[in-house]
Amino acid sequence: MVTDKQNRNTNVFYTLDGKRLEEILTKELKNSDVNILGRIVLPKKEAEMNLPTLQDKEGIDVVLKDVYSKLQWSMKYK
Repeated sequence: MVTDKQNRNTNVFYTLDGKRLEEILTKELKNSDVNILGRIVLPKKEAEMNLPTLQDKEGIDVVLKDVYSKLQWSMKYK
């Protein structure tokens, strides 16, 4: 049986030190994503398919790391 996850088209990237990374969702940022609320709304279908199921309303803390620099961002996924 082939699942949706197996069927999807994915982009695979490799870091300079050889780590394999897979794109799990794509989000084109809009002006509304960069306002005083400080939030980014993710595409619901991709988020539900690729991100962990949340157990409570508080969400979970996530750290995003840029693979080409030492920049990282702390976010709350809820």
